[in-house]
Amino acid sequence: MPSPVFLFDIDGTLLQSHGVGRRSVTAALENVVGASYDFSGLPFSGKTDPQIFGEVLEGAAEAGLEVGHIGTDAFQAAYVREMETGLPQATVEDLPGAVDLVRRMHANGAALGLLTGNIEPIAYDKIGRIGLGRDVFPFGAFGSDHSHRNELPAIGARRAAEHLGRSVEGADLVIIGDTPRDIECARAFGATAVEDLPGAVDLVRRMHANGAALGLLTGNIEPIAYDKIGRIGLGRDVFPFGAFGSDHSHRNELPAIGARRAAEHLGRSVEGADLVIIGDTPRDIECARAFGATAVAVATGHYSTADLEDADVVLDTLEGFDLEAVLA
Repeated sequence: MPSPVFLFDIDGTLLQSHGVGRRSVTAALENVVGASYDFSGLPFSGKTDPQIFGEVLEGAAEAGLEVGHIGTDAFQAAYVREMETGLPQATVEDLPGAVDLVRRMHANGAALGLLTGNIEPIAYDKIGRIGLGRDVFPFGAFGSDHSHRNELPAIGARRAAEHLGRSVEGADLVIIGDTPRDIECARAFGATAVEDLPGAVDLVRRMHANGAALGLLTGNIEPIAYDKIGRIGLGRDVFPFGAFGSDHSHRNELPAIGARRAAEHLGRSVEGADLVIIGDTPRDIECARAFGATAVAVATGHYSTADLEDADVVLDTLEGFDLEAVLA
């Protein structure tokens, strides 16, 4: 199987730019139309820049502004000028663990690219603010390539193939983002979608470095489980044992299997009270309860903190997770 190609989204995945894009869109509208209107309710997340420009111009016309024959090309040129002025002074912050993960993957020889709604020059200007560039992300697919995000994975695959000198298919791509549109575009091309789960890889690496006994408990069958975590740079060195859907069809049976394998690996007895099960669904909580384990629930999936209130500990994300507090 070919090595995967990782395509990263930018805004909300690698960094936060604290509204400089929206401010630049507002200024660009005033530049090309001569006036503005309140489009604060228009979501930008997950959209391409040309899609945003088109929707803002449509809204301007509906608001009674004289849009005339102004198109997205003129809007884009004005936007680029505003971003080139505003971005260097804007507050741009890398998201926790993002740059470290990218640099570690790059150092390990992973094929890294971008898949973003940003137009290409602005994409590289943005990541430049957090110390990344074309040396790390030498190829990508951008909003300037196509206004529909679902078309970008094919473009990214083609450019990856040109850069790597080998065929790159949908199954070879891992798309890492933070919105439903990132997942949708991955699915449309048959790629693997990895949502950004703040703090997850950083937490696992830190726990592993501190000598914690780490394993998996998942409904995935074992080979697929390790294939999936391999896509985010983790493997059997970090999770040497576990309990899997291939071990039993009923999730409540998995903690006992996990405890037995942990005991075999560690060379000591492991009881229910020794286990901390970290998951994101009520079933994770239920299976922990069934074996007398501690349940830690994280609301990074489809369930809210309210849905997960039966856990011993409920977290919004794994950022700042205090392991000592859980084990105390």
